[in-house]
Amino acid sequence: MFIVSLDYLNFLCCFTAVGPAFTTLPINQTIVDPNSAVFYCFTEGLPRPVLTWIVIQDSMMMEISSNLTDFDIVIVEAGDRQVTSSLTVNSVRPALAATYTCLVSNVVRNNTASASLVVHSKFKMTKQRTSITII
Repeated sequence: MFIVSLDYLNFLCCFTAVGPAFTTLPINQTIVDPNSAVFYCFTEGLPRPVLTWIVIQDSMMMEISSNLTDFDIVIVEAGDRQVTSSLTVNSVRPALAATYTCLVSNVVRNNTASASLVVHSKFKMTKQRTSITII
């Protein structure tokens, strides 16, 4: 795709658009609660891609935002082509076990990369037998 636009000085400029490609993919993680998990996603494209984190759990999809207390998101734009991001899942617990997806998009296309979070509970609940003696 060939794009023609005006730059900040109103000069006509042109470039060939390049779809987003991943340079670092998020990886699957197995964590014991209540530790934290961190997923990384690095991408580049022209124009620079927009990056969004999504959680998929039980066939439901939700965009993750920094104002949710369970998550911290850092997104850094570098130059005119690169975006790096980390998603921290704070104090994991079994309810946060899910697939976490990095969605990147620009005018050329969308691209996704996903990783799973498996959570093991530190404490196991056991049922104990009790006996009652009647006198």
